Amino acid sequence: MKLLLKAFFIVLIVGFSFLFLFYLIAFITPISNFGDNNRIRIFDQNQVLFYESNNSHASSWVSYEEIPQTIIDSFVSIEDKHYFYHFGFDPLRIIKAMIINMKEGDIHQGGSTITQQYAKNQYLTNEQTWQRKIKEAFLAAQLETHYTKEQILEGYLNTIYFGHGIYGISDASFFFFDKTLQELSLSEIAMLAGIPNGPAIYSPFINLENSIFRQQLILQTMLHNQYIDEATYQKVIQQPIQLKQYDEESLSQSELSGYYRDAVIAQAIDMGYLDPQKISYSIDIYTYYDPMAQRVLVNQIKKENTNPDMEVAGIILQPYTSHVKAISGGKEYSISQYNRALYSKRQVASTIKPLLYYLALQEGFTPSTTFLSQYTTFQISPIETYAPTNYNHVYPDAPISLINAISLSDNVYAMKTHLYLGVEALTNALSRFGIEEEPNASLALGTASFPLIKLASIYNTFASEGLYSPPAFIQQIQDDQQHVIYQHDNNVVALLQANETLILNQLLRSTFDIKNNHYTIATMLGYEPNVTTACKSGTSDWDSIVVGFNPHYTVAIWNGYDDNRIMDDVKDRRISKRIWKGIFNELYQESTENPWYQLTPDLEARKVNPINGELSTFGSWYWYLQEEIVEFAEMD
Repeated sequence: MKLLLKAFFIVLIVGFSFLFLFYLIAFITPISNFGDNNRIRIFDQNQVLFYESNNSHASSWVSYEEIPQTIIDSFVSIEDKHYFYHFGFDPLRIIKAMIINMKEGDIHQGGSTITQQYAKNQYLTNEQTWQRKIKEAFLAAQLETHYTKEQILEGYLNTIYFGHGIYGISDASFFFFDKTLQELSLSEIAMLAGIPNGPAIYSPFINLENSIFRQQLILQTMLHNQYIDEATYQKVIQQPIQLKQYDEESLSQSELSGYYRDAVIAQAIDMGYLDPQKISYSIDIYTYYDPMAQRVLVNQIKKENTNPDMEVAGIILQPYTSHVKAISGGKEYSISQYNRALYSKRQVASTIKPLLYYLALQEGFTPSTTFLSQYTTFQISPIETYAPTNYNHVYPDAPISLINAISLSDNVYAMKTHLYLGVEALTNALSRFGIEEEPNASLALGTASFPLIKLASIYNTFASEGLYSPPAFIQQIQDDQQHVIYQHDNNVVALLQANETLILNQLLRSTFDIKNNHYTIATMLGYEPNVTTACKSGTSDWDSIVVGFNPHYTVAIWNGYDDNRIMDDVKDRRISKRIWKGIFNELYQESTENPWYQLTPDLEARKVNPINGELSTFGSWYWYLQEEIVEFAEMD
C-alpha cells in the first residue's frame, strides 16, 4: 500500500512539474496579438471594394464590454461551461473525449475549450490529427498566459464562423436578424450560439428545423447550468423567430464571391505578398473579379443543378488576357469552401480532343480529312493492343470527316489521329500548358486528370487565337502606404499558330450543327446559346464537362460527385450543358452583340457536307487554308 501511495505522489509531482514547465514555456514564448491591425481589402475590376477582413476574418470587431451578458452565457454554456475556471483545458471533457476516441480508433470527438477553439481558428487548420491537437494545446496555454479570459472570449466571439461567409457575432447578428447585439432577444441569441457547431447544418437559412432543434438544446443547457430559470426557459421556447428577409439573389450576395476571394488570398500567399503569420500587415488587392459574370455563374449553377448530392464547379476567363472573371468551386460556398475548379483533378474525357486536332491541322489535316471509323483493335506494341469504343458502341462503319469526328466525338477517329501523329505529340502539347502526362494510347480519349482551370486555360488559348498567358486573379497589390508592391504582367506568348487555331474554332461550331447528325447526334445539339460560340463536351463515368468560348468569354463547367460515384442518370450528365448554355445566354441577355472571329487573308470559308467533307451547296460553313484542296479520299 505504501508503494502504491509513493508511486501516486511521484506521478503527481512529475505531472505538476510537467504542467509548470509547459505553462512556463508558453509564458515566455511570444504569440501574435489578436488585437493587431491585420487587414486585407480586395477590390473588383472596377476598383469597387467587395471584401474586407480584419484580423484574418471578414468581421466587424466589437469589444468585450459591447457584448451582452446573455451572449456570453449562451456560448459558454454550450461550448465550455467551465471556461472561467480552467487554464485553457477542461480535464473532464478531455478524458471523456479520449475514451470515445480510443474506442473508435480515431479522433471523433474533441474536448476543446473555447480557448482551444480560438487558438485553432486563429492559427491552425481543421485537420483532425494528433499533431494539430498538440499545437492547439500549446497555443491555448500561450493565450491563457498572455491574455485575460475576457480578451480571449472577445477574440473568439469576433472570429467564429457562422457560414455564408460571415465571421463574428456582430456581423452574424445583422446577417440573420438585422439587429445590433443589444437588440437581440434570448431566443435569437440561442439560435446564433447554435450555428457555429455546424453552419452547413444549423444555419436557419439552410435548415430551419435543425437550427430550431439546436437552439432549444442550448436553452435547455442554459437552464441546466442555471443561466436562466424555468419561467424564462418556458417563455423563450414559445417565442417565434423572425429572420431577416432575403430574396434568393440577395442571400447569395454574402457568399457570392467566396471562392474568388479565397483564390485571391491563396495566390497572394503563394506569391509571398501576404503572410498570415505576421503580427501586423495591411494590403489592398485589386483583382479582375467581374461581379456580373460571377452572379451569372452562381445563378445558373443554382438554377440547373437540381440534384442535392451533385457538385458543380465553373470558371469564366477573358480571352487574350487570361484574366479570371468568375469562379465557383462548388454548388454552394456556405456548404463547402473546397475549390474544385482549382484543386480537384478530374478526368477531362473528350474535351482533350480539340488540342489533338489542332496538332493534326498543323500536320496537314483539313476539316475534310477522313478516316474510316469502325470498331478497331490497334496494335500499340508487339505485346500491347488497344480497342477504343464509341459511346453506346455505335459506329458509322464508313469514312467520316474531321468535322464529323469533332461533332460526334468519335473515338476511333481520335485514336487514329493520335497514332498517326505519334503518342508523344499530345503529351508534348500538354506540357506546354504545364500539364505533365506519360505518353499512352488512351490519352487521346481524355484519360488524363487535371484541374478545371488548366482545361479552361487550354480553351482560352483557342479563344485567344493561339495567344497564351497563365490565368490571373490579381491585377495589383498595394501596401499600407499605397505603394504598388506587385503589378501583374500578362506575359502573353503565341503558343499556337493563329490560322490553325481559327480553323479549329470554326470546327468547334460543329458540335451544334444538326447537319452532322449521322450514326449519332451532334454532342451539343439543343444546347447552342443565342450567341455564336465554339464548344466541346466530355463525359466519363464520373465526370461531365463542357468548355466553350467566343472572343469575349471562355466558360468551363464540370459536374460530378465528390466521392466519384458513377453518374447513372442521363439528366445528371446534362447539368453542365444546361449551365454552360444558360451562362452565355445570361451574359448577353441585355446585349445585341454577337462577336465571332474574322478570316485572315490566308483562310477562306467553304460550304461542305460535314459528314464526308465534300463541297456541298446544302452543307455548312467551315474554314480552310487558301491553298488546301478539299480531300475526298480516306486517310490510311
